[in-house]
Amino acid sequence: MVEFGKPKDGKTDIPIINQGIAYDCTFREPLFYDSYPGSIVDVSMITHMVEKAVSYGYENIGFILDRGYFAKENLFFMDYHNYDFVIMAKGNVDFIRGLIEDAMGTFELEREFLIPKFHLQGTTVKKKIFEDDDRDQIRFIHVYYNELVAAIERRKLEEQITRWEKELTKCLEKKVLSCSLDSYGRFFKFKFNEQNQLESFSANNRAIEDEKFWYGYFCIITSSEMTAAEALKLYKGRDSSEKLFMIDKSFLGNHCYRVESQSSKDSKEWIGFVAEIVRNKIYTCLMNCKDNNQIKSNELTVPAILGELEKIEISRQLEGGYHLSYPLTKKQKIILSECFNISRENAMTRLLDLCKTINAIEKASKSS
Repeated sequence: MVEFGKPKDGKTDIPIINQGIAYDCTFREPLFYDSYPGSIVDVSMITHMVEKAVSYGYENIGFILDRGYFAKENLFFMDYHNYDFVIMAKGNVDFIRGLIEDAMGTFELEREFLIPKFHLQGTTVKKKIFEDDDRDQIRFIHVYYNELVAAIERRKLEEQITRWEKELTKCLEKKVLSCSLDSYGRFFKFKFNEQNQLESFSANNRAIEDEKFWYGYFCIITSSEMTAAEALKLYKGRDSSEKLFMIDKSFLGNHCYRVESQSSKDSKEWIGFVAEIVRNKIYTCLMNCKDNNQIKSNELTVPAILGELEKIEISRQLEGGYHLSYPLTKKQKIILSECFNISRENAMTRLLDLCKTINAIEKASKSS
């Protein structure tokens, strides 16, 4: 399954394995996962994930997808299986730019379209987005404008143009292959002399202005009717699944498989998936007691909580049998009661029962 692909960290053509995880944004719980060869791109993988959700019997759910999954076939496929979706549209697609252009000037400065939580403007349009869709399927197109992002992107472009101008100045009166100038995009015009040397260049102001025209705008498409604020909140919820991958790579150490066989890889993925479920259950409990004054905010993290609870141990005594090594600390009692709703008496009962179970197993093994 290890094949050359393009991971999201900017590197290209390295051997990788792709993994998909379905994550419940409401209950913060991983639902199912799948692995596929590294050469398969995301846009073609979503249909397989949808089929897997169907096979598991999931109903009344929807998919929150980033722009990498945006394709007409994918939207039709989710419609066929009666799954809702929230998806970021690719801004460079002509008909999406047409939708954004139709909304321009109607909402950017109006306070009624302000979404305070995200500090941007948003409006919603009902429209059929594919002309060849014979079902006349109406979609809900949510168009947004972020003035701050627009200003930042325009500044970055001007800084990039300045850097390119300095680089091109060094190429004057030198032979330059036209293909080597492709990296400068459509933002410059070039003039060559008879010796195929770069004689002069100038900024293509019209192309630069056209590029700046779209900065700050983006579009989210949903299958169900909702406001622009609701759609954006749902889409932002996908960040939790991205964090799940980060946890898998850092907290569980799965940035590299370190296995030599397919069966070992499958086993490691399964164990990691179960660990993610347990970890997210703990995380949910911590979020529910976030406002508790008895525990410091920097201690309300999964690693910190596990580090404290790992100090609870049972050990084998010289006279035989297993016992609790030492009483629970004050911090451990607070964590168990406030975060996990486990009283001191309940915790001690469970630990004593565990000791009795281990003692019984050890006694049975000796007698046999």
